[in-house]
Amino acid sequence: MSYGQQSLLKAFQYHVLTRPEEKVILIPKGTKYEEVNFQTFNNIINKYANYWKKQLENENLEKNSKNSVIGYLSPSGPEYLYNVMALWKLGFITLFLSPQNSESNLVHLLQEAKSRILIYDPQFFKISKNVQNELNYQYSKKLNTIFQLPNNLEIENIDCSEPVLKSNDDDNVDSYEKIIAIFHSSGSTSFPKLISVSNRYFLIMNSIDKSDDIILSIFPLFHVFGFSTALRTILHPGSVYVFTIIAGSIPLANEVLNSLNQSKASVLYTIPSILEQIHKNYPDEIKSLSKLRAVYYSGAALSNIGERLIHSGVKIQNIYGTTEIGTVMNSLKDSSSSNVSNIPWNAMRFLIPENIRLIERNDILDGAKELVINKGASTIANIIGNTDDGDYRVGDLFIETPKDSGYYLLLGRVDDTIVHITGEKTNPLPIENIILLNQFVKHVVVIGNNKPLNCLLIELDYESIKKIPFLEITKSIFDSIHHANNDCLSYSRIFDEMVYILPLEGKLLPRTLKNNIQRKKVEIEFKEEIEMLYYNFENRKFDPNNGSLFNYQLNEDSVKTIVLNSLKLAIGDSFSQITEYETSFFALGLDSLSAIKLRGILQKQFSVINLPDTIIFEYSTVQSLTNYLKEELSKQHFTK
Repeated sequence: MSYGQQSLLKAFQYHVLTRPEEKVILIPKGTKYEEVNFQTFNNIINKYANYWKKQLENENLEKNSKNSVIGYLSPSGPEYLYNVMALWKLGFITLFLSPQNSESNLVHLLQEAKSRILIYDPQFFKISKNVQNELNYQYSKKLNTIFQLPNNLEIENIDCSEPVLKSNDDDNVDSYEKIIAIFHSSGSTSFPKLISVSNRYFLIMNSIDKSDDIILSIFPLFHVFGFSTALRTILHPGSVYVFTIIAGSIPLANEVLNSLNQSKASVLYTIPSILEQIHKNYPDEIKSLSKLRAVYYSGAALSNIGERLIHSGVKIQNIYGTTEIGTVMNSLKDSSSSNVSNIPWNAMRFLIPENIRLIERNDILDGAKELVINKGASTIANIIGNTDDGDYRVGDLFIETPKDSGYYLLLGRVDDTIVHITGEKTNPLPIENIILLNQFVKHVVVIGNNKPLNCLLIELDYESIKKIPFLEITKSIFDSIHHANNDCLSYSRIFDEMVYILPLEGKLLPRTLKNNIQRKKVEIEFKEEIEMLYYNFENRKFDPNNGSLFNYQLNEDSVKTIVLNSLKLAIGDSFSQITEYETSFFALGLDSLSAIKLRGILQKQFSVINLPDTIIFEYSTVQSLTNYLKEELSKQHFTK
């Protein structure tokens, strides 16, 4: 057991008592950082705890029990950490809800967790109210109350002393196996599944950081790896945790680089897509990465760009784990190994070999092995095993490289889970099942592994489309796709431009004898069609004679109107009216996926300009984007 304590709070309080003046986190204040020491950090958490104690005192919740679950829906950031640790001090279990969940997912998660309270960020007022109404309508276990998060309690005149609890309020809070948090994953069904974790899950974490590290993590706190990284850094003596200077939960490459520069961080925890963006769009900044002690990535596979970065001096390391099993592998090489030079840069070894076993899966690929975590493994969450002997089959495939080296390369999933380049995961089955209900669709498959977004291939039912106008068929199919989008996570949705309907005479989607789609074979046999979808979407080439305005003649008001209308199209139904033109698009509901779409829409409107891939990230407000477009249009007008 790490830290010599039975609970996270006791471990934290030990640091507060023994190192009160030592800085522990860096908080963004505008474009700069403010240092926070353990004593100040604890005082801030106490303010939040005393605030929530008063708010929740009439809710008749059973603290330190399974009925004390409080749902928490908010973007990532310092206040996320303050609120969660405050609720822990009061004895509550926190249900971490990703803001990317659909309304139906939130209803399911809250109902399954038996959560009677939801705390939400103001920007999620509408969906939170809808979820409350739906739960109260459908279930006898009602969502009693929803609370809107207050603004910046740390500056309010609230008591910062330890919250005064009733004599029985802190019973069992020090239990090593006490459940303190519930996360969720995509699971293998249409809804995410709950994963409960205890004090042990966090306290057992082995630190790979050093005592003088300043650690910048881009992982949001509502994901288990992001929250675990924050806790491990805070509890590791001497290390400092850094929040990114960003407008929303997921930072962009330029924001990561700016945060690194401002914080003087020595270690970066990131996702593969950030590294690929830096390599592609900010090649001069690779030197900045090479100065870091380590760059750790997780969540998805990194392309061969990783090897190029290593050759440029960037010290990249891969980390593997899941919510259910914690972190179990990394690519740190054992210098005592005789064949370390033959081990691939991204090959990993197991941190605690006795916790795992591997099952031969030559039926999938020669040499492939499926990972199984043994029942009672120290890192595993509080879950029920999925094998007869109580062990947990993870569903990921590995291959030992080189043979007998003890190092493994991750091959992918046994099942059909799609892992995007962002590290986010799509369960394609619910999307496909909804679209298959359409009478004109015979087979459908979602593709998106190692891509930023999904595409969709559809095989038509020849018998059903006879004598039906094609426009009527396509309208019906796209209505089904839009219906499927409503119930999936935001990063899993299918854009109209990413749909390929197979010609009636030509290749068919490959299937097994049981008539199941062979997703891997689809990727191979339709590689050309799939790549063309992504190329056309990301590099839209539009006919200059398509009727669009001679946009080099547009004035500022006209350009601003086009930007606003394009933004509305990109964001969709969640778009809210803009009252301040300096507000970040990402604070208005745009995400990395819809940013790609926004650039494409603008490229069509301003066809005389070659818009860079990063334009939405670099000019992320209505005013800054309008100014940029107006300047570029003036150049075009001059050349005319």
